[in-house]
Amino acid sequence: MTTFDDILDEAGKFGRCQKRIFALLCLVSLPFSGVYVGIVFQGFTPDHWCRDPTVAHRRQACGWSPAVSRRLTAPLVNRSGTLQQSSCEQYEVDWNTTALTCDTQELDISRTPTRACKEGWEYDYEGRQSFVTEFDLVCSDAWLVDMYQATLNVGFLIGSIAIGYLADRFGRKMSFLMSNLLNGIAGILVAVAPNYVSLLVFRTLYGFGVKAGWMVGYVLITEIVGVEYRRTVGVIYQMFFSVGNLLLPLLAYFITDWRWLQVVISVPYILFVSYYWFVPESPRWLLSQNKKAEAIEITEAIAKENKMTLSKNIENLTDDNSDYCSASFMDLIRTPKMRKHTLILSFNWFTSAVVYQGLIMRLGILEGNVYMDFLISGLVEFPAAFLILFTIERVGRRIPFASANIVAGAACFITAFIPDSESSRPVETTNKMFRCQHINIPLLADFIWLKTVVACIGRLGITMAFEMVVFVNTELYPTFVRNLGVSVCSTLCDVGGIVAPFLLYRLAVIWLELPLIIFGSLAFVAGGLVLLLPETRGVPLPDTIKDIEFPERLKENIALKKLQLANLLPAVDLSTNKEPATVCRVLDIPEDGILNDCDLPLQKEDKVIKLRALALACRAALSAAEITETLKLLELPEPVCDTVPNSHQRLRLFGTPGTCTAAAMTTFDDLLEEAGNFGRCQRRVVALLCLVSLPFAGVYVGIVFQGFTPDHWCRDPTVAHRRQACGWSPAVSRRLTAPLVNRSGTLQQSSCEQYEVDWNTTALTCDTQELDISEVLVTACKNGWEYQYEGRESFVTEFNLVCSDGWFVDMNQSALNLGFLIGSFAFGFFADRFGRKMSFLLSNALNAIAGIAIAFSPNYISILVLRCILGFGAKGGWMSSYVLVTEIVGVQYRRTVGILFQMFFSVGVLILPLLAYFISDWRWLQVVICVPYILFLFYYWFIPESPRWLISQKKSTKALEVTEAMAKENKRKVKNFALFQSLTDEEGDSSSASLLDLIRTPNMRKHTFILMFNWFTTAVVYQGLIMRVGITGNNVYIDFFISGLVEFPAAFLILFTIERVGRRIPFASANIVAGAACFITAFIPDSMIWFKTVVACIGRLGITMAFEMVVFVNTELYPTYIRNLGVSVCSTLCDVGGIVSPFLLYRFAAIWLELPLLVFGVVAFIAGGLVLFLPETRGVPLPETIDDVEFPNRKKVNGVEKQQIKEPLKTDLTNDQEETTV
Repeated sequence: MTTFDDILDEAGKFGRCQKRIFALLCLVSLPFSGVYVGIVFQGFTPDHWCRDPTVAHRRQACGWSPAVSRRLTAPLVNRSGTLQQSSCEQYEVDWNTTALTCDTQELDISRTPTRACKEGWEYDYEGRQSFVTEFDLVCSDAWLVDMYQATLNVGFLIGSIAIGYLADRFGRKMSFLMSNLLNGIAGILVAVAPNYVSLLVFRTLYGFGVKAGWMVGYVLITEIVGVEYRRTVGVIYQMFFSVGNLLLPLLAYFITDWRWLQVVISVPYILFVSYYWFVPESPRWLLSQNKKAEAIEITEAIAKENKMTLSKNIENLTDDNSDYCSASFMDLIRTPKMRKHTLILSFNWFTSAVVYQGLIMRLGILEGNVYMDFLISGLVEFPAAFLILFTIERVGRRIPFASANIVAGAACFITAFIPDSESSRPVETTNKMFRCQHINIPLLADFIWLKTVVACIGRLGITMAFEMVVFVNTELYPTFVRNLGVSVCSTLCDVGGIVAPFLLYRLAVIWLELPLIIFGSLAFVAGGLVLLLPETRGVPLPDTIKDIEFPERLKENIALKKLQLANLLPAVDLSTNKEPATVCRVLDIPEDGILNDCDLPLQKEDKVIKLRALALACRAALSAAEITETLKLLELPEPVCDTVPNSHQRLRLFGTPGTCTAAAMTTFDDLLEEAGNFGRCQRRVVALLCLVSLPFAGVYVGIVFQGFTPDHWCRDPTVAHRRQACGWSPAVSRRLTAPLVNRSGTLQQSSCEQYEVDWNTTALTCDTQELDISEVLVTACKNGWEYQYEGRESFVTEFNLVCSDGWFVDMNQSALNLGFLIGSFAFGFFADRFGRKMSFLLSNALNAIAGIAIAFSPNYISILVLRCILGFGAKGGWMSSYVLVTEIVGVQYRRTVGILFQMFFSVGVLILPLLAYFISDWRWLQVVICVPYILFLFYYWFIPESPRWLISQKKSTKALEVTEAMAKENKRKVKNFALFQSLTDEEGDSSSASLLDLIRTPNMRKHTFILMFNWFTTAVVYQGLIMRVGITGNNVYIDFFISGLVEFPAAFLILFTIERVGRRIPFASANIVAGAACFITAFIPDSMIWFKTVVACIGRLGITMAFEMVVFVNTELYPTYIRNLGVSVCSTLCDVGGIVSPFLLYRFAAIWLELPLLVFGVVAFIAGGLVLFLPETRGVPLPETIDDVEFPNRKKVNGVEKQQIKEPLKTDLTNDQEETTV
């Protein structure tokens, strides 16, 4: 049988014919670029303002500039921190009833009421027309602009599926021609659409044909070239899209009307219909449709044009895909690794589309030269293709793919915070009471080129990621489901395209750079997820799902089959083991004499069949007699073992006949069974140590009350003095001091600016009703602030940490978390070196000293230093307590006491608002929080040292004394105490752990990254939601108390679900519920206060549950010898999240109060999705080795494998499940 690839070797893999067809089809990418990103020029929104017919008429009569007439129409509003003339509001003035003259210099209308535009808008066209200006798609109708791009992507989505089917049913060529005909017609109809609704309908039809035709062209060109050329032609085919990006701004520059630009973009599709005479049908498709004669005819024509000669093998031409079984959507998600690949690739398709389209469309809303910016950003796409071609065969797929996403994300973040250049310009104001004044806005450094360079790097990164996701997708699915996998995952590309315009245009209204923050977050997460994918460089394409789920078996089977074909019993050394020839391993032999796991002595020269049969024997749970029979069959030495009268023995087998030694070993858990797993002694110690969580809650979240920021405004000494003389209320004096600014869409009095007035030089009286100072210049506060204390003192009010110094408040919580981070490592070492009890007492002494010293600190710098020291001790002491309380109880009680220990933290959260309500000074509140740490020093006489730690330090005698005292208090008697004289540490034989063990292998790396992100997320969201209570403006005591109450159900939900449902679903659900609650809360209006409170409390419940679950889920996913290191490393991200959280909350809230909730919602959603990639651990034994983590699906062999052991030369031993004749 001859396949098409065989014939293509003879006809030419990439000859003259294929090059001609390739060149023709590459031209299809040029207009596709204009369709895809043409909205930048066709839908640009110029500067605009409300139209007033009277003012417009007077402008013509008086010869005013647009700026003068705009001043008479548009009021000033605050946008992104600067006062600008409104685009959507106008003064509510009937100019026909006023004596409006050509001289408007003295006219003051700043206090005139405003309203929405009624007579349309005026535009600063600069000679250009867009559908925005034609249909007035601004202000309340601006969302319709988003629909222009969204409907195109809806068409993409439907067309990809529909024409993909048509291409398989009626052929590539016919589908290509029909789609281009549809594109030409729909594109022209868009250009002549009479209204915007019809335009959107035609735009959807346009998208239906354009994307599908481009995909069919891609498939056609890759099917007629040799396999080794497919990737190259695919990358170059996409590169022509970048060429189209370069041509588009040139066309738009010379064609100023959007309708004619649409015509020029669409005309090429009509020309592509002529390809009917120049492009052949795909021979591969013809073969799949049993049209062999036509396929041969086309192949012969290709060979003729390539000047090649075909052999007679063409008569036996067959479809090489005919044997593939049908694919199902469930195949993509049924098994763990297939599910992981599908979700990660879908997210990457989504991210690539959102970020790529978002960065391009963003060019249309910036104030720079859109043509030049578009051209430059288009140029940087070319290096992407060359970087891909250069790296994928040298470095691999995963690292360049992940790096491209991460670079794009980093560039988005950096670009967002690079300042724009501003011109220094004078602002003038005139008022009857004040003389004309001038103020210069300072000139900022010109960062425009730096911003452009960084933005271009981001565009390069996301372009590279977009091009790589295409072929990485194809390499991660088995043959029979590959096309379906790519189709399903790539639909998320179109979903991303639908979402992108709404993300860009709606979020940019809040803050111009906010979309970049979202794009950066998505790209970072996408890059991190790519690192969880396997490397495919040099790996054969998988054929079955088993090849995906067990890639190591694929490699083993290929190697063994090659060896068996070459020589069934080769005499060469097949072992790659570099260890000594004699193998030795410790075995566990239960009382029933059955070997559940074994490894028998072998020499290097043993044959492959013996090795395989032995491996089967080790997995077959054979009895001792069957093992002996197997040894004889394989001509291996039989071990001689002495019997030791003990229920559980450890035997060492050696590679030569000899004796096995065994010794009875007793662990502390055996002793604890005798002394009591959770008796009166343990209950007393647990009760005492749980109290440590109470002040720790005050330390952790006390900033809500100690660092609250009351309502404040600039202080003017003269106004303050006059207020006392005139008996003004604070509201009256504030009106004379603070100008109005726009905050989150409402006008509010500024907290950080004041009118620049010397009130001592004015005739200020007690009657201020007629005083109009709205046009007076403003300046930053100069004489401090006044606060609406309401009888409370915080370090914010004491040290004036507001406005430009507001970030110092963030530092208070960040310094604490920095101490947490360092203290976790330091006290972890101290506890292992000097004992749990000593570390606990030392940390409490440090907490008491540092905590009380904070209360008497003379300045804020010393507070931050002492706050860091307090965090150093508080977290270390709390962790030492947690370890001690779990080490003195039986294994079955560890999880319960661990959750109970954390529940007392919630009790502390409830007590804190009660204390803060009665203690109004932050310094005394600090003293009350830290005094308990002095009392904890008396625990020296009430709690014992951990016997487990004593055993690990070879202090068995002392451990026995402590355990004997526990047994006595528990009223238990240890039988035959002499048997426990040689206590052992059950983890003492563990091999040394290395940090690289956490990331060296795929599953370990996946677990580490996902758990680290979850630790980070829970800390950010948990602390963020708590600290947010202090800035919402409601009753902070009641809100804090209610949100603290909802933490208690979290513990009970965990205890109820983890043994019934499992770990993964509750853990993921908790994060997702928290994320959803954050999103919903952000958009609930403040008038629905109780509904908003309930939803916020649900979010608090969810993140609390996630926080408590990540602790023990972390312990269940790592093997024994590296468990402690794994938990320590992952949990450091909790403290990193705590450092970041206050900056995310307070800085973003300054832009929009609800913005932090959106960020919290995004990270919580992602964390919940990532948890679904973790394995379920309910009912699964804790892993002992990395192999247990990497290969969790390995099971004991069945009866067929036992039969293979007895007849090792009669079956194919390369596959555990199938019997074939060798």
